[in-house]
Amino acid sequence: MADFVQLPVESVTQHASAVEGVTDAVRSARAAVSSVTMDPGAYGLLCGFLPGVLSGVFEVAVVAMNGSADALEETALNLRAAVRTIESTDSAAAATLLSR
Repeated sequence: MADFVQLPVESVTQHASAVEGVTDAVRSARAAVSSVTMDPGAYGLLCGFLPGVLSGVFEVAVVAMNGSADALEETALNLRAAVRTIESTDSAAAATLLSR
């Protein structure tokens, strides 16, 4: 007897929505990091070097967040595509069985 694979498509669809929510959160965080400006005068003479150091950190953070958001978005799209494929395959198999 063949083994069967059961995939709860509703759960996968819910997971895709959750991943999209995380994508939105990462994009919001990226927008916040992108809008941060560092005033050298805010740190005084002793720590005046910090804005230069931190701006490099912010640039790296934006690049990392861009990659993360893109990967999350692609993951959500792939999850939804998998659900469509599974539903289509199940429908085709059911139609084949019913036509016999």
